[in-house]
Amino acid sequence: MAFEISLRVRFGDTDPYGVMYFASFFKYAHQALEDYLRYKGMSPEEFFKNPDRNLGMPVIAAGGKFKKPVKYGEEVKLKVSPAHRGTSSITFHVEFWQSKGFCGSVDLVLVAIDRSWATRRLPPELEALEVED
Repeated sequence: MAFEISLRVRFGDTDPYGVMYFASFFKYAHQALEDYLRYKGMSPEEFFKNPDRNLGMPVIAAGGKFKKPVKYGEEVKLKVSPAHRGTSSITFHVEFWQSKGFCGSVDLVLVAIDRSWATRRLPPELEALEVED
């Protein structure tokens, strides 16, 4: 089951026509991911960079599909779910929904690294997440 949040599109996240700029989809997707992590009991502040655990979780790839324009002031619902998990990486799928239906999605791929930037095994809390696969 996906985690859901609602956001209102801000003026600064739109192009000159008042349509949400494509890069803003990625910004909102990352914001939704941070809220998802909090919902799952993980602190984003300690998740993305945690020297005490010798762990970092950078986004190493991101892709998006944009189906319908989203306009300034419009409320969008974001649904976050873990979509795929490897030994050292995890992909989160974020869907964007508006009152007219599905309007786009973003996939964020994160990889677990240690202090030397070498990949390492995912932490147990990520291994425990159910993925769609």
